[in-house]
Amino acid sequence: MTKAKLFFLVCFTIMCSPAMAASGKKLFKTYEYGTPLSKFSERSGYYDCSAEVSVEKAMCKNDVAFLDEKFKLILMFENKKLQTVTLQKYFSQDIYVKLVAALSKDFKLYAMKGKDDSLDLLNLTGNIGSKSDLVALINNFENNNLLKSSLVYSFIEASTEQTQKYKSIPELIANLPDSARSADLAVYEYGNEVNIAVIFALPKTIINKFKEQMKSPSEKF
Repeated sequence: MTKAKLFFLVCFTIMCSPAMAASGKKLFKTYEYGTPLSKFSERSGYYDCSAEVSVEKAMCKNDVAFLDEKFKLILMFENKKLQTVTLQKYFSQDIYVKLVAALSKDFKLYAMKGKDDSLDLLNLTGNIGSKSDLVALINNFENNNLLKSSLVYSFIEASTEQTQKYKSIPELIANLPDSARSADLAVYEYGNEVNIAVIFALPKTIINKFKEQMKSPSEKF
């Protein structure tokens, strides 16, 4: 996966929508959705990395500690307000296992996307006969796409009861609180290296804003 494709993943996650004021909605640790760009200065260790990640505005910080590891932190903005937080690092099996284990404590896996295909796990859970068949399907999908260095695990901050109650991804997200976070764990190629990244966003908040924008008057094409 190229840098451009990683940007597309992030842009799709936030639906490329403008942000509003800081809302008290946590993205990662103390980083809150909608925080003004002015809060992230060079004197605090941040630097402009917009060109590097091919977006209009991004700020990065190196050697951010998480899970006893050091990650590159990437903050992406729209209208000078924080939209997503990404943690990025060179791929290793150890880092991969740590991140999956950490995310699985508070987030539920609901979808997987490979280079050319995807799995809707909510839909599959209700339509595949046995748990062993489902596990085999997931394992095969995972192994094939990890070999291609192109795999995204989509997690949502929800309870087991919530993910079992709803049978489709849109239905699940529509019934979550605005503060519920998504976390996309991506394994992708970057030049000659394979990277791993976690992208935190607020899908329900973005969808609600998108709906509001659709109600506003617009010019005819």
